[in-house]
Amino acid sequence: MLQRTALGAAIVVILAGTALHALRGYSHEDLSGHAAGADDAYISYRYARNLASGDGLVFNPGERVEGYSNLLYVLLLAPIVAVARDAAILPAAIVLNAGCAVAALVLFHRRLRQRDGSRGALLALALFAAWPALWLWTASGMETPLILLLQVALWREVTRDDPAPRARALVAVIVLLVLARADGFVGAGIAVAFLATRGDRRLRAAGLALVVTMAALIAFRLAYYGHPLPNTYYAKVSGPPMERVVDAGAQLLDLSLRAGLLPFIVVLAVAAIQCARRRQLWFEPWFAAAWVGYWIYVGGDVFAERFLLVLVPLGAAVIARWDAEGRRGLAAAAFSAALAFQLAPLAIDRRFRYGGPKYDRWVELGRLLGRPEHRGRTLATDAAGKVPYYSRLATIDMLGLTDEHIGHQEAAAFRVGHGKHDAEYVLARRPDLIATWIDEGLDLRWGLDRARYETAGYRPRWLVSVRRRPPAGREAIVDVGGMEPAAIEQLVREGWRYAVIERSP
Repeated sequence: MLQRTALGAAIVVILAGTALHALRGYSHEDLSGHAAGADDAYISYRYARNLASGDGLVFNPGERVEGYSNLLYVLLLAPIVAVARDAAILPAAIVLNAGCAVAALVLFHRRLRQRDGSRGALLALALFAAWPALWLWTASGMETPLILLLQVALWREVTRDDPAPRARALVAVIVLLVLARADGFVGAGIAVAFLATRGDRRLRAAGLALVVTMAALIAFRLAYYGHPLPNTYYAKVSGPPMERVVDAGAQLLDLSLRAGLLPFIVVLAVAAIQCARRRQLWFEPWFAAAWVGYWIYVGGDVFAERFLLVLVPLGAAVIARWDAEGRRGLAAAAFSAALAFQLAPLAIDRRFRYGGPKYDRWVELGRLLGRPEHRGRTLATDAAGKVPYYSRLATIDMLGLTDEHIGHQEAAAFRVGHGKHDAEYVLARRPDLIATWIDEGLDLRWGLDRARYETAGYRPRWLVSVRRRPPAGREAIVDVGGMEPAAIEQLVREGWRYAVIERSP
C-alpha cells in the first residue's frame, strides 16, 4: 500500500512540475527565445508537418536534408500535426513527453523494488520525481523524455537477473533507441558490450538487432538523403577534437554544480571503484562512464544537461543498491546530497524564474512573417525552429542544421551547436529576409556586417525585443523600415537586439 501511494504521489509531482514549467518556466538561459518550449523542438515539428502534408521528411519541400536527429519522435508527432493547429503542437508534445516521463518512473520503480527492496525503491523514487530538470525537459517539447524512457528500459532489461531472461523486450528497446536518436546506437552499443562481458545469452539477439537496425537506417539515409549520417552530425560534431574535449569538460564541470549533477557523478564514480575492488560489474557505472565519454568526445551540448539526464536514475539506482546491501548510512548521505543538489537550480537557474505570462520573441516573429502579405517569400535565420515553423516560409538555416552546404563545411574552430556559417553563401541565395542578432553598430552576426549586407541590397526592417518580457506600453516588434540609423541604434541599445533585414526590390 505504501509503495502504491508513493508511486502515485511521485507521478503527481512529475505532472505538476511539468505543468508549472510549461506555463511559467523556460527551456534555456535565453529566456525570451525559449519561453514557449525549446526553439529546436520546432525543427522536428516542421519535419513532422511536412511529412503529414505529403511533402516528405524535409525541412523545405523539395530539399532533402536530414536536419532532425530524432526520427522516432518525428514519426510519433506526424499524426498529431496532421490534425492539430500550429499552436497546439507544443501542448501535444508536452502531453506525449509527460507520458514518457511517467512510464520511465514506473519502470524504474518496479525494477528497483524487485531488485533492491521497498526502502531503496522509495529513495530512488523520490529522487526521480523531485527532479526539476526532468520537469523542464518534459515541458520543452523536445524528445528528451522519450530518450530517457528508452534508456531506463534498457537499464531494466540489461540488469534482469532472471534465470533465463528473454531477449524479446531487450531487442525491442534496442531497435527503438536506435530509431529515437541519431546517437541512440551509442547507448545500445554500450549495453551490448556489457552483455558481452557477462557472457549473457541474449548477446547474439541484442547485437543482431543493433547491427540490422543501424544497417537499415543507414540504407534509408543513403537512399533518401544521400549521406550515411544525419546533417546534424556533420553540423555539430566538427572542429578540432581537443577543442571539443576541453569545451565539454568545462561544460561538465559547470553542470556538475549548476545543474545538480555532482552527487550523482560522485555516486557513480564510487560505485565504479567498488566494482573494481570486488571484481564485479554493475551496469550503472559502466553505462555512465561510457556515455559521459561519448558526450565529451562530441563536445557536450548547447542545451545544458539534456543528454546527461540518465545519470540521475543511474545514480539513484546505485543508492538503492547500497541501501539493499545494508549500507544505509552511505545511502542516506548520498540521497540527502543528491536531493539538495538537484533542487538547487530552482533557486539559482534562470530557467526556473517562474512568474507571470511568458513572452517568446521567435513565436511572435514567426506569426508576423506568417501573415498573408509575406506568403511566398524566403527567409534566412539562425533560429531555425519557431520562426520557420510559424511563418511557413522557405528557410535557409544559417547555422547549418537543416542546410547541407553549411552543415558539411569544415570547421576551423569548435563552438558547441553554432560552429558553422557562410555569409557569402547566404547572400548568394538572395533570401528576401534575413533574421539574426544585431549590435549597436547595426552589424549582424555570422559574418553579416553592416557594409556587407547593405552592399547586397538589404536594410533593417524589424527589430524584436529580446528581454524576458516586452516593455510595457511598447511594441515587442518594431517596424524600422522608415527610421534613421540613429533611431535604430537607440532601439538596439534599449533591448531590441534581434533584427530582420529585408532585400530591396
